[in-house]
Amino acid sequence: MGPLLMTGLMAGAAAIAIGTIASSSRRPTWSTHSLAPSRRLALILTVFAVGSGVWGILVGLLAVTVGAVEDPGTAALPPVLAIGGAVVGVLPIIRNASELDPWLVPKSVLFIGALVLLATVVAMLAVVIRETGGRAPEAWPFAIAGLTGAASLVGLGAAGARSVAEIVTLDDPAAIALTTRALARIVPFQAGAVGSAVVAIVLVVQT
Repeated sequence: MGPLLMTGLMAGAAAIAIGTIASSSRRPTWSTHSLAPSRRLALILTVFAVGSGVWGILVGLLAVTVGAVEDPGTAALPPVLAIGGAVVGVLPIIRNASELDPWLVPKSVLFIGALVLLATVVAMLAVVIRETGGRAPEAWPFAIAGLTGAASLVGLGAAGARSVAEIVTLDDPAAIALTTRALARIVPFQAGAVGSAVVAIVLVVQT
């Protein structure tokens, strides 16, 4: 249960982070360039969130590979939690669709859908492969790591959204100067998410 729980938590939280960033985006008011600074920053932050979510997916895949998933009934956790996060992430996009940046929103929704798909693949593999020979690790370390990683991702989304909302009102030179500070601001959140996943991977390997 533990690794699959973490997979779902990380994928769901990444979807929330992506939705939070996208829902803060507005059509650039100063630059008409398709890759205005606010759009570049939002896309970079989205990729950071997706990357952290993929680390959570790797935890589940590794657990399935080494046979650390004894109960295939827990396979529903990754897609259910990922879908829940996707709903939370997409709802504000739907509510504010007319005000958001039309360049960024479709890409954000695509990334959210990809995370849900990956979580579903992990669940399918947990049911189909059902490797034997391993033992299911204790769930509580993965629950702690998953919650830590999920909280870091939500924090990344919130910090990133504030930066995107601020940058969109600036002209290009000022926005570019602020982008570096915005990326530095989310580094601790990214480190928390990836670090939690690395700890979980080590725990799976040691089972």
